[in-house]
Amino acid sequence: MTRPSSYRRGFTKRWRTIVQDAIEVHVRIHGWTCPGWGVPAHYSTDLTGDHDWPLSLGGLTSRANVRVLCRGCNARKGNRPPPRVQLTLDEALG
Repeated sequence: MTRPSSYRRGFTKRWRTIVQDAIEVHVRIHGWTCPGWGVPAHYSTDLTGDHDWPLSLGGLTSRANVRVLCRGCNARKGNRPPPRVQLTLDEALG
């Protein structure tokens, strides 16, 4: 079985525009720094857009579902969803 095209997998012109905007904002705020995925934040000029909640798990192509990672961290993340964060009641209430 062959892999569907990138377009059929959700990487449309709209996706490319969202990613380009997200990377521009990220660089303006954080510089060329990848926040890391399983590794500490680090310098990278190879930033990419990643579906925070993967399309394969029901995620959407929207700005709210995009995170910026370097190519290596993006590959390391694969199609995993974002890690769950559990707060204690005291932490949640501030």
